Amino acid sequence: MKLVTARDARSKYERGLVLLQEMQLHRITLGLVLVDIEETNSWNLLGFDSFSSFCSAPITSGGFGLRERTRQTTMQVARTFVLELGIQARELLDIAYSNLAIVVPVVNKENLEEVLSDAKCLGARDLALNKKAGKYTGGTEPYDAENETERRMTTCPNCGTRF
Repeated sequence: MKLVTARDARSKYERGLVLLQEMQLHRITLGLVLVDIEETNSWNLLGFDSFSSFCSAPITSGGFGLRERTRQTTMQVARTFVLELGIQARELLDIAYSNLAIVVPVVNKENLEEVLSDAKCLGARDLALNKKAGKYTGGTEPYDAENETERRMTTCPNCGTRF
């Protein structure tokens, strides 16, 4: 096994983080492009019978080769956060895309700050449990991660926070 220094490991992490953020930015931008293609019926001018068939068609046949769920989530995240709530895509780069997808059905102008704060610092499981418990829609009590069983808890090696 090749010996790696802490500096090497940190460098690899930072490179991976940049790539992850770029991937997220591209996914949000793709969502915006898809919204535009749908709203302007550009898919029709490209020779397709429907927007859905355009998106799912293989790239070699002029489509995007996207699965239906991927297309819907990508468009919904872009439409909700960027177009409706006016958030710049770059402001969302520190939030896991899976977390954005979890909260997109419940986020609005009134709960935006709380939802983004939770989406930034909670794992997908805890965020989904908060959503299910009604925390963002005024329902019941939010999920209490501190009372979760220890076997599901882990400690951040950087800050020591248990999550």
